[in-house]
Amino acid sequence: MPAGTTTVIQDAAWSWFEDSRVTFDTTGETLYASAVAGQRAVAEPPGSVLLTELDLGSGSRRTVNLGQGMPDDHNSASIWVAPSDEVTTSWSHHNRTPQLQTHRRRTDGAWLALPPSRPPPR
Repeated sequence: MPAGTTTVIQDAAWSWFEDSRVTFDTTGETLYASAVAGQRAVAEPPGSVLLTELDLGSGSRRTVNLGQGMPDDHNSASIWVAPSDEVTTSWSHHNRTPQLQTHRRRTDGAWLALPPSRPPPR
């Protein structure tokens, strides 16, 4: 890797064309990135949908396992940061079920798993 490169999530992947798989908090001080643990991942089981919070000032990070999917880069979670700095993530199994798995990070830093839901019909 080139000097100065930072790996945010080790042994994981995401599809380049998906919406908002990496974003910042409202202050620009924390980076959120989602990916799916690959076949050779050791920190989390392959197929785990991961979200990493990276503090850009200190370099500290926390990775949250959002659930177990298949090792498919299309399963990474979308990320939305509200003006209140609450974070919402959502993902579903690629080509398996339309059921959404959603988590919310409260302003106190705690992550909550919300009940699975189905998106409205198109």
